[in-house]
Amino acid sequence: MNLSMKMMQCGALLGGALLLFGACAGETEPSGSQTQPCPAGIVCGGVCLNHQSDPNNCGACGNSCGGLFCSQGQCTSECAVGETACGQACENLQTSFTNCGSCGNVCASGVCNNGVCQEPISGSGGAQGTGGGDPGTGGGNPGSGGGSSSGDLGGYHTHGDWAGFAFTFADGGATITPESFEDMLNQDGPYCVKGTVQATADYTSIAAVGVNVSQPKIEDAPVNIIDASGEGLLIDFTVNSGADGIRVQIEDGTDPSAPDAAEHRWCVNFMGSQTNPPVVIPWESFNTECWTGGDGKDFDPTKDKIAKVILYVPDPGPMGTAQNFDFCLNDIGPANVQGRGTGEIVDSCGNNVSWTTTSTGDQYANIATSNNRYRYQNNGWGWQGGSHSVSLLPGAGYQLTTQTCSRSDAVPCSFPSVYIGTSADNNRTEGNGLPKQISSINSVPTCLGWSSGSAGARDEYNVSYDVWFASNSGASYADEFLMVWLRKPPTFQPAGEIVVNGVVIGDQTWTVSFGPNHDGDNVVSYVAPNDRADGKAYSFDLKDFIDDALARGYLTPSYHLISVMGGTEIWGGGQGASITGFRAEVQ
Repeated sequence: MNLSMKMMQCGALLGGALLLFGACAGETEPSGSQTQPCPAGIVCGGVCLNHQSDPNNCGACGNSCGGLFCSQGQCTSECAVGETACGQACENLQTSFTNCGSCGNVCASGVCNNGVCQEPISGSGGAQGTGGGDPGTGGGNPGSGGGSSSGDLGGYHTHGDWAGFAFTFADGGATITPESFEDMLNQDGPYCVKGTVQATADYTSIAAVGVNVSQPKIEDAPVNIIDASGEGLLIDFTVNSGADGIRVQIEDGTDPSAPDAAEHRWCVNFMGSQTNPPVVIPWESFNTECWTGGDGKDFDPTKDKIAKVILYVPDPGPMGTAQNFDFCLNDIGPANVQGRGTGEIVDSCGNNVSWTTTSTGDQYANIATSNNRYRYQNNGWGWQGGSHSVSLLPGAGYQLTTQTCSRSDAVPCSFPSVYIGTSADNNRTEGNGLPKQISSINSVPTCLGWSSGSAGARDEYNVSYDVWFASNSGASYADEFLMVWLRKPPTFQPAGEIVVNGVVIGDQTWTVSFGPNHDGDNVVSYVAPNDRADGKAYSFDLKDFIDDALARGYLTPSYHLISVMGGTEIWGGGQGASITGFRAEVQ
């Protein structure tokens, strides 16, 4: 069978965001009566077919539409909005690589984007990245934050809607240690520093610790600006010895060498002993000239922006003496920020199920609980030179007992997962309230527990929700996707581009990405800046994420929620990791 024929017969669904080209994954040429399943669609007579549009196998082998159209796996009298009739098959000419731009135009690359054949692009795993970046020095102009020699990213601080790297810098003869917080892996504070500030004639000696307030957790991350939120700045601060007078300074990201730079930083003075317990400084208390005799402008939280906040011992000037300091910044961020919804880290999801089979190594195994309320899919559609096996757990989870696949491209080896609703091969659960139109959803209480176990810290797997939405309530393929990542692998990221950092949902802070997957369907992803709930579980209402995506225009209210999956996308490693529990219900 030649490549073009294979592409015409292979569909495009892979998990939440990926596409395989050429041979259908798992397909072998017919040998006697044996065939292998294909995740892109269904195998009929040894051939992998796209059951979403094939009028002779619409939704299932041999299901002929008898003169009707096949649209999204259903025989209908007309194609759905956005689809074009190519014979009796309903195709999206913007994304179909077998009908790209016009019926019958097959893309040899297997990628059709906006009706034009293109070379393959990254899928949900995204472009590879690397860890670490050194902080900048001097002048209140720090860089992107630290990475260790292992490539992990250290010294990342979150509070309310703030998320960014902590840093240190010194100038004008001052000294400070440590030089960075790159070794503080998966540890958010305390950020302890010590050193000496000189007494100079022009007040130019400075040593500071600070945090960027809106910054992705990537190498050489840009420093973004955000609006002030909450009632003011909360500071939890401990003076161990030395100077007690501390200056806190807000900056909006203006270049320190700019002529008007002094108009874009605001400060306030206080004694370190005042911050036990933590204190809240009203935004309006910050001024561009916070020293004695100063006559500057107050910070206006309704229009002024924030890029970073620094804390330092002021240069005592020509009449003073050098000041030693030793203090710890325990926490800093906006006070009483109101996010969307609530959530909590709990010991477990509290689920207890009975599986019909308790272990599997089958590439495409799909196993139900005894009441079919949950199903597990092994989902090994990207296996390449390896495989995995699992033991199913009573909390509606699984443990990766073996995992030998490794990939360096964007396509994961697999997405083993537990789910409610439907899978791509139309294996459906019962009693969970699915499918349901988005506009009719009241709540989606859910919980996902996981443990890294014996898996390495640098192993390439995520821990994520994959949530499917479709225009047709009976579809087994999604038109739009929402993902929630509790763990981000070291060198892979979601589809699309980062659109905003520091979004507070479910009492946690998230980075939001958005963009098309390989099949041209949009994916909105919420990524935790640090491993969230390792060894425990995160319990929340998924509707809060759905509502946020709706408010951003990333989901269609008339579409239907058809599946909620919790699992691990794997690019390499992960053996010993587990999804300890999963619970979800649509109300």
